[in-house]
Amino acid sequence: GKPMREAQPLAEGSERMDAAFAALLDVCPVPYVQNDNLERAAQYNERECVIEINSSKTASEVFAALATEIVYARDHDRGRNRDYDRADLQLNAESVGFMVCRRFGVDLCVSEMVSAKALVYEQACRKDPLTLPSRTAPLAAVRADDTPLSVQIFGSDPQLMAQAAVMLVTGNYRGCISELPPFAIDINMGCPMAKIVGSGDGSALLNKPELAKSIVYAVKNAMVPYSIPVTVKMRIGFNRDDIVAVPFAKGLESAGADAVTVHGRTRQDLYAPGVRRDVIRDVREALSIPVIANGDVVDAASAADTIAETGTSALMIGRGALGAPWLFAQIRAALQGK
Repeated sequence: GKPMREAQPLAEGSERMDAAFAALLDVCPVPYVQNDNLERAAQYNERECVIEINSSKTASEVFAALATEIVYARDHDRGRNRDYDRADLQLNAESVGFMVCRRFGVDLCVSEMVSAKALVYEQACRKDPLTLPSRTAPLAAVRADDTPLSVQIFGSDPQLMAQAAVMLVTGNYRGCISELPPFAIDINMGCPMAKIVGSGDGSALLNKPELAKSIVYAVKNAMVPYSIPVTVKMRIGFNRDDIVAVPFAKGLESAGADAVTVHGRTRQDLYAPGVRRDVIRDVREALSIPVIANGDVVDAASAADTIAETGTSALMIGRGALGAPWLFAQIRAALQGK
């Protein structure tokens, strides 16, 4: 989705930027040099990339550039000597971003959305994974130095969803580079993007509560032998005039969901206007499983307001932390009265 606020250029020498880079470099396994506070370089053997920082660069742009180099070096250090293309690096660099956020106090991260259908259908490919790499496997990678991590799946076929969940937990799929099973399987029933909704996935399932329950039931049953929790991300409804959050969430709970994250907007809203915290509170009061609030948390004040108005004990933060990993430390300190 679109950023919640316009990305701000970096301020040279700022305390927040220094803290963010300290966290990033804490997970960096490669030599690092700094020249006149204008250039930063990551080098591995004979490959070098110089990253320039100036007033036109945003934090997210710099993080992405340096994280790409870190991932390249890390995977080569682990013996994965293969050619990377730009998409590979962008997908894998996300785990470095997660590790940076963890240094600022994040308790749990969630992967990119993994298509259950793509994961299952890729298994029919008979070509050598080295010559035709999986496009799905990197999205689901769980690394030993990046845990706990939930893997997020989407789809609308209960059996395919269950089959994909088993593959992700066992690592029995083409191109798997995971080192550990995921902390949980997170089912996406909230994505509002036209490409996802048009296929009957994501927030389209808000219009099909029985199918949504069947999906959760199938995935939960498939995860019982592995003792892996199943969580769901949802919105409060598809259209503004049809708020279905409470009955929909109760159906998910009855089907076996272990926790539900509620984004306080409808699919029609996309990312504006503001979230309906009152509806999130209604869901929290109606369910016995944990309910996690999501939406419009951009600073410590909005985090405190969200918890106070929804009664939830946990927050999921996405766009609000783009380019600002220190947000998590600020929120934790404020909630602890520091």
